[in-house]
Amino acid sequence: AVRSPKFDWVVNVVLFVNAITFVFVSWRQITGKEILNAQGLRDFGRLDMVFTPLYCIEVALKILAWGWPTYWVATHNRFDFVVTVATLGVTLVVLYPNAYDDPRFIRLTSTVRLLRVFGLLFNLGEWWMIVSTFVRVLPAAAKLLCTSFLLMYTFSASGVYLFGGHINTDPKSAHFHALKGSPFGQSDYWAN
Repeated sequence: AVRSPKFDWVVNVVLFVNAITFVFVSWRQITGKEILNAQGLRDFGRLDMVFTPLYCIEVALKILAWGWPTYWVATHNRFDFVVTVATLGVTLVVLYPNAYDDPRFIRLTSTVRLLRVFGLLFNLGEWWMIVSTFVRVLPAAAKLLCTSFLLMYTFSASGVYLFGGHINTDPKSAHFHALKGSPFGQSDYWAN
């Protein structure tokens, strides 16, 4: 059963559900409506307690079914193994009472684990065509990309120099009250 495509399909569904729940739990931080707080970190810890055992079971079953040498040959299996073991290790260290019990470490390794979602894209032939076309065009576009980067960097550095610290959600700041009543604040552009 582990060697069948259905097993990979089930793992991909779990991975997709993990990504969706990760975004759902992170949505308020992604949209800039709140800073990650203790409750958000607890939510990540609970989420991790659901998915980490599933990924550990996946890795263990694949190693048992294929054997270590065959399992380790595939690059995506190496990535899955390293990320799963790292996430399990970090989770155990955070749960064990010690000086390293910061749940942000769990969030970091869970975020790295979601890179597996990009692995799903490589199963699509059309995706490979897009990636290979992009790689072939990249050398010819290098000068244009460098110029665009320089222009964006200059623009962002100027913005930080001119407006750094002025746009914030601190109610004690004079800039906050001025922006709150403006179209910028009323349109909820704080995250931008």
